[in-house]
Amino acid sequence: MSRTRLRPEDLFCARCHRAVRLGAAHWPEGYLCAACYDHALETYGPCVGCGADRLTPGIAPDGGRWCTDCAGGLGEFHCERCGREARRYLRGVCGNCVLAERLEELLDDGAGRVRPELVPFFDEVRSVPRPKATLTWVGKPHVQKILRVLACGEVPLTHEGLSTLSP
Repeated sequence: MSRTRLRPEDLFCARCHRAVRLGAAHWPEGYLCAACYDHALETYGPCVGCGADRLTPGIAPDGGRWCTDCAGGLGEFHCERCGREARRYLRGVCGNCVLAERLEELLDDGAGRVRPELVPFFDEVRSVPRPKATLTWVGKPHVQKILRVLACGEVPLTHEGLSTLSP
């Protein structure tokens, strides 16, 4: 059995030409750095190949965007929970579903539900088009503390109440 050796020119992103780490995503066009991979899996619109309006991570020779099928099968990106075509973060689940799960825990009012006054906030935050940054934000200890305090009603949902929280 022969091993394929990586050549130095193979260790650069096929899109931006930055160096990539071993284990980087390898698509038909070549390796992708983390930034290009993230951007690709956050790009939606009409596919120049089939015309479908969906996730378009591939790049066609003319610079247009291809869906996963037209780009040569880049992978399976359907969420196992909601069916949305997006980057899967945890256990085959998209970022929006992971975000909703984490927010449900943080905004629980003690009765196993999101505090009713925070439902509009919950709905807006869990449906962001690019959940990666929001997942990072929700993962910060000070943000978690603030959200829990708001969910339990320890601080009033007013400008004055919010200004008492820090940072």
